[in-house]
Amino acid sequence: MNDHADLHTLTAAYALDALPEHELLLFELHLVACPACREEVEDLAAAVVELATSQPIQAPAAMRSRVLGLLASIPQS
Repeated sequence: MNDHADLHTLTAAYALDALPEHELLLFELHLVACPACREEVEDLAAAVVELATSQPIQAPAAMRSRVLGLLASIPQS
């Protein structure tokens, strides 16, 4: 990763703790000087927490039946 612009594409991977060590170090140096990436990482981290702590909901029975019925009419190839 040599291109500074490419560092801006790593915010989601960083928020998910999914960067390899060499990119992690480069990105953390980049974060010091890039308020836009810091803000995006904060927003993504908040979304990760929200998703991790959310509770699943059941679809209404009528919706489930309708969707399953429609699936039968879709050609499978």
